[in-house]
Amino acid sequence: MEHVPPAPATDTDRRQLARIADHGWGVTHVLGEGEHPPFSYTTGLSLKLGAPELIVVGLPDTSADLLFATYVRELEMGGLITSGRAYRTFLDGLSVEFRDLDPAD
Repeated sequence: MEHVPPAPATDTDRRQLARIADHGWGVTHVLGEGEHPPFSYTTGLSLKLGAPELIVVGLPDTSADLLFATYVRELEMGGLITSGRAYRTFLDGLSVEFRDLDPAD
């Protein structure tokens, strides 16, 4: 059964749904404010690749984009991402660790 996305409510929704339709996934960046850091998250990966969506906190938009694109490339090439393992190839000079989140948190 094909997934039918909800009707977009805003121009931002329309752009994001178009991006997902064109590329299979998209990214949303949320600005930080005060003591709350910026964060970025993916949408569409679960449909495109059967992979978990990602969220990253505290990285600049360009670094988050690079991290997400590298993650997708790794999965598309048949790579396996393991929760709790450190990866050094996702962001130059930085160790990245993926963790499962409890939806109740």
